[in-house]
Amino acid sequence: GGADAGDAGAGGAAFREALAAGLIRVVEDPEQVPAAVATGPVRVRADAPFVLRRDGGTHVLALTAHDGLTGTRAPIVSLGTDDWTTQDNFSWSEYWRQLHEDGYTYVPSAGRSASVVIEGLARAPRAQRWDPGTGERTELDVRPDGHGGFGLDVPFADGAVALVVFGDGLPAPTRTPLGPPARVLDVPGPWVAHAASTLDNRWGDLAAADRPGILPVEVWRMEHREGDTGDWRPVTAGFGPFALVRRGEGAYEPAQWSLSRGIRDDPVHDYRLGPKGYVPEDFLDVREVPAGGEVAVRTHLTLPDAPGPRWLAVGANAARRVRADGRELPVQGAGHQSFSPLPGDLAGRTVALDLVLTAREDGPVRASFAVVRDPDAYRRPEWMSADATGGPARGCDLTRRLVLEEVPEDASVLVASDGACTVLVNGAEAGRQGDFNPYPGHREVRVHPYDLGALLRVGENVLTLRLSDPAGGPTAAALDSAPAARGGLGLLSDASWTAGGSGEPVMLRPTHLGRDPRSLCSWARPHPLPGAHWLEPAAAPGTVVEPVVPDLAPGPPRRESLRFTAPLGATALRVATSLRTTVLVGGQPYVPDASGRVELPEPAAAGTRVVLAIEAVDGRRGGALLDGPVTAELAEAEAPLASWEDLGLRALGGAVRHRADLRLAGPPAGRAVLDLGEVRGTAEVSVNGVPCGVRVWGPWTVEVTDALAAGPNTVEVVVRGTLAGYLDDASPTRAVAAGQVRTGLFGPVRLLTYGAGSPPPAAPERPAP
Repeated sequence: GGADAGDAGAGGAAFREALAAGLIRVVEDPEQVPAAVATGPVRVRADAPFVLRRDGGTHVLALTAHDGLTGTRAPIVSLGTDDWTTQDNFSWSEYWRQLHEDGYTYVPSAGRSASVVIEGLARAPRAQRWDPGTGERTELDVRPDGHGGFGLDVPFADGAVALVVFGDGLPAPTRTPLGPPARVLDVPGPWVAHAASTLDNRWGDLAAADRPGILPVEVWRMEHREGDTGDWRPVTAGFGPFALVRRGEGAYEPAQWSLSRGIRDDPVHDYRLGPKGYVPEDFLDVREVPAGGEVAVRTHLTLPDAPGPRWLAVGANAARRVRADGRELPVQGAGHQSFSPLPGDLAGRTVALDLVLTAREDGPVRASFAVVRDPDAYRRPEWMSADATGGPARGCDLTRRLVLEEVPEDASVLVASDGACTVLVNGAEAGRQGDFNPYPGHREVRVHPYDLGALLRVGENVLTLRLSDPAGGPTAAALDSAPAARGGLGLLSDASWTAGGSGEPVMLRPTHLGRDPRSLCSWARPHPLPGAHWLEPAAAPGTVVEPVVPDLAPGPPRRESLRFTAPLGATALRVATSLRTTVLVGGQPYVPDASGRVELPEPAAAGTRVVLAIEAVDGRRGGALLDGPVTAELAEAEAPLASWEDLGLRALGGAVRHRADLRLAGPPAGRAVLDLGEVRGTAEVSVNGVPCGVRVWGPWTVEVTDALAAGPNTVEVVVRGTLAGYLDDASPTRAVAAGQVRTGLFGPVRLLTYGAGSPPPAAPERPAP
């Protein structure tokens, strides 16, 4: 304001302090004012989404090409006429179904640029585009926009994200725009490829814990044919029809599941489990059954010819009737789980099993069954509630008395509730859960552990679950603890509990609100499916669950076939089945050894078809003729540039190394860029063994000038994929969208040369596009 720097007073002192600290710069000529000095708040306008950050006098602008023109198009699913904006109308099952079957549309940002205007600077700043993948810096042209600001165009030449840095003191650029290429040379091959798995199972989180190390390449997707002349139909290894199911008065239809994976694309994963390998207990699922509607299940079980009693354990969210060879069996249990003793004279026989499940409410009917030798070792905790009469906020105590000779080492319990629940031991509060629910009408299940050791005593104890009933029905609770044989309390929620002060019996609720029954368990019980413990060894059947294979139509041995595309370069295959099998490759038969392995005479070429001719003798049909995927040992083989699925590598979790030779008449005098064309995955490029760059997004171009030489050159591209293909095949979930499993190097691969003196190609060239 014209005050002299030497003026007395607080203002002058503050000015001198700021000047000494370098916060103020005095110049004689306004032309010396730095270009990036702001005349006000720096503002940015752009026709692309962006974020702006300031670092001192420098600004960083991050622009994304995701909008109505490029990126993932919205909405990614078709909502139709339904209103999915409310909790009651949104359907996760429909959401995942559409993503899994239809996928989404993605439009790459190639060739697009963003128009940017910077306001609030006194002078035009320097601006550079910094490649977020490599750090290379390219100077950008900045011009006045005619309205007091400065404009610039930012090409998305580095991918779907462009980083712009503007201000003073920027480093020198490291890259100049290439412009149009002078020559274009195809790299047609022939290409050879070698696939390798990188699925590390050292922690047992991808497959059974007894399969340590790197998992082999697997084949899950196949086609199946009955006899020698039937139609080929798609199947997945391990999945097949094991029972017939009828809804209401309709016709019986095959029900399919896997003895190790359960239901393929199990709807329970849609709501609760996502893309996990966890195998829910229920392997029967019939959708949209009205309250009172019946679901009939029919199959056959070959019972062991061994001494000792056995029970048919049934878990279902429905009332049930059980028949064995036409005999009505008693049903012991009124909740989700029941046990029916099997008559001793059925031992060693193939028994016709009929289940009739009656829905208690509208919705899906889900169920499982197993032949067990020890009901107590198989029993799960049940949901308990008081009588359903009464109004909202009515409290109720669920009580269990227990006598202890000593307080066990493990005095913890796992409590689940779908409303407010207080845990009391001898009248003292151990904890509470479910007090806050921000979604009226939505019953959220909460599961929490509590250590009761400090509140228990030798002698009689009273354990109480104090429930508060909200609007919409009574609160239910469940409790589990380790068995006494393992040092636990040996308690679980069942019909032995009482409700209220008068000691009325509790009501057992068979439904699990879309959850798996094992979500209530504090320790792993044996799974009803004989092979479903591959991610949870503690759930192995042991001596509790008989390894019975259901058979929907027992009969004499039958011939069935499976066929698939051999993984590229396969030198050996291993077939996971105990059934008699012949492997045909190119029509040539091979007999597997005792481990199921067959060696091939030479690495399998791209597109090689393999047929498995199998003699089926039990309930395994379709994909269930195999206990698991076919695994392969691989070598290098010639291959086209195609998707992994076309090369027999759909379930590959790993990488494919592509290699081709390129001959040049002389070294490049200008700059040379390798353009990979289309890639799905990530790409690592090397030429003559020299690493040239890694790309995780388009454009799939790498400068290779310094690595090229006159004469022969070896071009190598390593494409790495994601777990999508493996999870989609090996995991019982459909939380993988269509298109996510499309992986590979598709090309065309071309060498682009720039500038005078570029080497003449040794192959015929074509005009630049």
